[in-house]
Amino acid sequence: MKLCDLSIFLDLPILESIKRRDKITYNNEDDYNKEVLIPMHKKYVLPAREKANLNIDVVNNSVEEVYDIVLKELVRLNLLS
Repeated sequence: MKLCDLSIFLDLPILESIKRRDKITYNNEDDYNKEVLIPMHKKYVLPAREKANLNIDVVNNSVEEVYDIVLKELVRLNLLS
């Protein structure tokens, strides 16, 4: 079953994601990253990236560039005029 016409994945490597994440106090942040964040990234995030119609690198593109890429794709697919 297809739920949407376009799936966009904003690609951010896990290490960059960890770096940007708001730090919440845990007994051991490294253990939390290894035991929770990285396994969940592999289980849920990476498969979503593979299924997306459009993958956008958000590390090497500015917010404005990401916006332009999405806008151009919407116009190309006639989802936006």
